[in-house]
Amino acid sequence: MRENPPDGGPTSEAGWDDSNGAAAAQGSRLRLLLYLVMLAAVLCVLLHESLIGGKGLVAADGILDGPPWNQPKAPSSFLLRDQSGTFIPQHEFVHQQVLRGHFPLWDPYLDCGKPNLGAIQGALLFPVNLLLMPLDPFYSSGLAAFLKLFLAGWFTMLYLRLLGISDSAAFFSGLVFSLSGFMIVWLGHPQINCAMWLPLLLYFIEKSFRVASGPAANLFSRPNLRTWIGFAVAYASMLLGGHPPTAVHVTILTGIYFVFRLVSRRGGRPFLVPALFLGALTAGILLAAAQILPYLEYYNESSSSSSSAMIQRWSISLEPNTALGYLFPHLFGSPVDGLRHGKLFGTGRLL
Repeated sequence: MRENPPDGGPTSEAGWDDSNGAAAAQGSRLRLLLYLVMLAAVLCVLLHESLIGGKGLVAADGILDGPPWNQPKAPSSFLLRDQSGTFIPQHEFVHQQVLRGHFPLWDPYLDCGKPNLGAIQGALLFPVNLLLMPLDPFYSSGLAAFLKLFLAGWFTMLYLRLLGISDSAAFFSGLVFSLSGFMIVWLGHPQINCAMWLPLLLYFIEKSFRVASGPAANLFSRPNLRTWIGFAVAYASMLLGGHPPTAVHVTILTGIYFVFRLVSRRGGRPFLVPALFLGALTAGILLAAAQILPYLEYYNESSSSSSSAMIQRWSISLEPNTALGYLFPHLFGSPVDGLRHGKLFGTGRLL
């Protein structure tokens, strides 16, 4: 026998269930808000010197990689020298031009001049970069890092909560993803601009299959179309991140996940679901076309393809025992303490 709700609430069973459902949803939103505050607090502790200490979160010692600064010191990590050599100068140039009231399509100060928008690794149209463009890029680097890591953790929490994971487990998963080695090492590089959107893309795919499920599901209902529109916007933001290889990796993984969910789908009209997926991908590409098209033209007119062929960039040149690095990541050092060469066991050859 069902008890009457307290405080003079609805007495019908349906009304009582609705009241419980609304209270549960409200409690879930409050818990999510609490965990987001906790995530922000952790990131503030990590980045406090840059956020409130006035320090730039930039590998500025990259200039020690070249003369006249390379004697007797060397950069702490040669992998991060592009920040001081390319990204920060490019963003500083755009920042100064925006303050003067125009967006430059050509940069005369790097190399002998180069297309500014076509240099995709600058990620000039990436949402976070657009938001912070009026601020000095050296001092706003900490705020940019905070936004990227916070969004990466939040997207992970959204995705895992949709899967039915507890709020606390979703929080710790978001924390692990946002503070993972890959996300932290490449914070100042465009790889993170692309990788941070992966959990949100998976979230929209999963949500689409939950919104439009069952034999009589309406694939073109407003909730389902809104889900795919959200996917297209997230995919466009990922493409604007400025790192084509990572964008390819994210696209491949997203496609694999979609195929997995499609195979596990029951009933309905499965031939329409791939059409929605491909349509959302196409829409995302079109939204990012303002960055993609200048990049493709710049690439075709540059020597990148010739230089890639000359240094055999697309060939597989890793030794077999490089797989040891997957099991023991710091066996031969790291970007933090220096990379050391190791010999192939039993041969004397260097890795």
